[in-house]
Amino acid sequence: ETAYLSIITFDSTAKQVVDKMKELPTASSQLYFLRFWIPEHKDRDDIGDAVEYAVSLVIDTSTISMPKVTFLQLFCQPLPVMDSSQVQRVLGMLDAVVENIKFPTIEYVELMILVISAVVKYSKEDAKNRLQTLYLEILDLKDKALQAHCKALLLRDFEKLGDRREVEVWLSTGYQLQTEIYNDVVEVLNNSAYHLKVVEGPIKALVCTAPTFVRDVIAKINTEER
Repeated sequence: ETAYLSIITFDSTAKQVVDKMKELPTASSQLYFLRFWIPEHKDRDDIGDAVEYAVSLVIDTSTISMPKVTFLQLFCQPLPVMDSSQVQRVLGMLDAVVENIKFPTIEYVELMILVISAVVKYSKEDAKNRLQTLYLEILDLKDKALQAHCKALLLRDFEKLGDRREVEVWLSTGYQLQTEIYNDVVEVLNNSAYHLKVVEGPIKALVCTAPTFVRDVIAKINTEER
């Protein structure tokens, strides 16, 4: 397959890549190639052609070992730069199966953030509704540490969700969200012996955008040898 696909060059259009994918014998072999090709070419003007095909392939096939949402999150990375008509076609496919792609949760939240970042460019009302729905889904999670991690992903990408002033009306201010995350983390730390596991997700998400938060959280970690 590697030799076969070597004829796909840097100048190949997304449509040409899709046509070559269709010649491969299995959906798994197509997905294996596309999971690398799409993220590496996510800024191409025509990348939407490959994204549409890849998303439909994931949804239509059940012969994949990796969770569907993991593939979808990879393939939808270009959504925010795609044409609105292509975005809407991809969302039509995602919305039809959304109840079946909610796990793993972190990848699902990352996928929904990509969706909102794309939708807000042509429909603020739809973006607002999707963001509020996602936030309520996060609040419904029984695992408080997972809640904190998911909220941290929202805070990390706060600027991508739309105009900051509007997002603060739709959801909350960045400061309020950060305070929520901090309180969630502290609550879990007070009831858990596995401190590093609790804080790893939020720290990874926010280390570049909220260094003060990260320092405050680290100060709460029990570093005593066990």
